Amino acid sequence: EGEPISALARQWGCDASTATWLVDRLERAGLAERVTPEHDRRVKLVQLTGKGAATKDELLAEHYRPPVELRHLSAGELEELARLLAKTEGGH
Repeated sequence: EGEPISALARQWGCDASTATWLVDRLERAGLAERVTPEHDRRVKLVQLTGKGAATKDELLAEHYRPPVELRHLSAGELEELARLLAKTEGGH
């Protein structure tokens, strides 16, 4: 579908000029494109290209991949580690 730049700016926590700057660079890289919806030709929406969607999927997969050092731990060990880490964050 796409999002208007103003909505992206709110999601990203920046002003519209910064969002425009970022979208310009994403377009140049072939990761995003501006499109005009049929229902309102006055609006420009930004959407990912096929390359952009694939890149997003790859980045998210890598982001959520556990570090090599943790991959050998059992589910129980990971739960215990999470419990211990939660204690350090919560100040208990």
